Amino acid sequence: MLQEKVEIAGVRVISFELSDLSYAPEIAQSMLVRQQAQALISARQIVVEGAVGIVHDAMNLLTQKGVTLDAADRARITGNLLAIICGEAKVQPTFSIQDSSGNTALLERMTALLEKQGAGKSG
Repeated sequence: MLQEKVEIAGVRVISFELSDLSYAPEIAQSMLVRQQAQALISARQIVVEGAVGIVHDAMNLLTQKGVTLDAADRARITGNLLAIICGEAKVQPTFSIQDSSGNTALLERMTALLEKQGAGKSG
C-alpha cells in the first residue's frame, strides 16, 4: 500500500519499519482492560494450580498419618482448603456443630450449656 502511494513520485520502497503506533483513546483503554483481564486470569490459574497441589498433598499426608475420611469429609475439607487458599477475603474459621451424617448431639449439648450459663447469669 505504501509503494502505491509513493510510486507516483518515482520512489521505490525497499523496506520500512513502524516505530510508533497510536490508538484512539477508547481503543487503547479497551486493550488495557483486555491485557489486565488476561494477567488476572493467568495469575488465578497459577493460584488454583498451587492450591490443588496443596490440597492433594494435605489429603495424602492425612492418609499417611492414618486418618481415615469418608467421601463427604474429603469433599468438605477439599472445598474449605480451596476456598481458603484461593480466596481473597480474610479467612474466618468456623466449626461445624453437626457431623456429616446429620448427628446433632453436639448442637444439643452446646444449646444446653448456653441455656445453663444464661440461667446462671440471670439468677
